[in-house]
Amino acid sequence: MLIVIGDVHGCHDELRELCDQIGPGANDRIVSVGDLVDRGPDPVAVVRLFRDTPGAAAVMGNHEDKHLRAHRGELRPAPSQLICRRQAGDAYPEILDYAATLPPCLDLPEALIVHAGFEPDLPLSEQPRNVLLRATWPGEKGLGGDPQRWTARYRGDKPIVCGHTVFEKPRVVGRTFGIDTGVYRGGRLTALVLPEERLVSVRASADHWRATRAAYDTSSERPPGQHLVDDSLAALDVLLAGLPEPRDRDSRRALAMALAARPDGGELTSLAFARDRRAALVSRYKTSAALGRALSRWQASPSAREDEDE
Repeated sequence: MLIVIGDVHGCHDELRELCDQIGPGANDRIVSVGDLVDRGPDPVAVVRLFRDTPGAAAVMGNHEDKHLRAHRGELRPAPSQLICRRQAGDAYPEILDYAATLPPCLDLPEALIVHAGFEPDLPLSEQPRNVLLRATWPGEKGLGGDPQRWTARYRGDKPIVCGHTVFEKPRVVGRTFGIDTGVYRGGRLTALVLPEERLVSVRASADHWRATRAAYDTSSERPPGQHLVDDSLAALDVLLAGLPEPRDRDSRRALAMALAARPDGGELTSLAFARDRRAALVSRYKTSAALGRALSRWQASPSAREDEDE
């Protein structure tokens, strides 16, 4: 039996509960689609479980990649990486060491495991790294388009299992399985059990990312003005909860940058947390035209960087 687990993001208790519910045997394998760390309460325990459990493995997620790049000085760490460092303390090198061993994909007999995306027109050996880790295609700026658009073009027989893009429930398109169901923000942790293609999930015990942000102040470690963007993103977690799918990361980032760019951005951010003004904000920003304009403005700005996929 192969058990493929969606983005854990440091949610160790839910990971243990999910494994207990499935009940893997001594000969079964557990594989993660990546993003073991960041946002949740116990990233070290999650890494140790996958590192130390016989038959367990993981592919690299964009969050592991960001820790490695930030450690090399190639990337400014986002709040989730800063918090993860502080959570891990003296054990942080364990996270870096394990992350450095992770492959960008795993081609197993039962399925192909990737973190974010796959280009159906290219062989596995020629897959662009940013497609596998971020579902961002060559030539795209910022966060690109719909990160799951590739699934409709995949015609292979072997299942492809991925995470990265959060769905309220697992998304199955043909032979592709998107199993990131947002455990870090109070959703669920989902696994796909192969070969029977059985989906199993457990509910998060809390909105872990909200609690983690509240417990760790990173304002002194962020550049001037970055707090406004971060607060806008947090506000949009609340705001977008009232919108229909797709709640994709392009729209989320575009709205955050649009809020932060406004002279009244701080006021709008605080209003997003106020229930009596939430409906007004949804009405103001819900149209696709408004999202398109906001995204275009962000992608044209100097701050639009390929690695800003917090």
